[in-house]
Amino acid sequence: LVIEILSPSTKNEDLFVKKLEYESRRIRAYWIIDPDRKDTHFYILENDSYVEIFPEGDIFNSVILPGLQFRMSDMYSARNIQELIDDPFYKDSFGALKRKGIKIGKIELFRFFSFFRFIPIKYICYFF
Repeated sequence: LVIEILSPSTKNEDLFVKKLEYESRRIRAYWIIDPDRKDTHFYILENDSYVEIFPEGDIFNSVILPGLQFRMSDMYSARNIQELIDDPFYKDSFGALKRKGIKIGKIELFRFFSFFRFIPIKYICYFF
């Protein structure tokens, strides 16, 4: 999974060049987050091409990380990140990943939710 945070200076490269590069490298999932437009797109690799997938209502369920789900309404909300981390909905969601041996702690959750906010982060991609 690659999560790409768009920035105005590299937006076209991220949307087109990098997407094709990740596709050719057979990265199973590619999420594009545009914090300026508060817009998110999710793609999965099917038959060597990315296909956009959509949330079911307000809930996005990851195809490649079964058990990972989040509410789209929380992604760009003003809710405190700690509230989101402590929310029983996310406890169950991230708990499913922990049971599979995937390390999800407070730091990982903070980083995850930070992607959708105007919190400065030093890196562009986050790989799982």
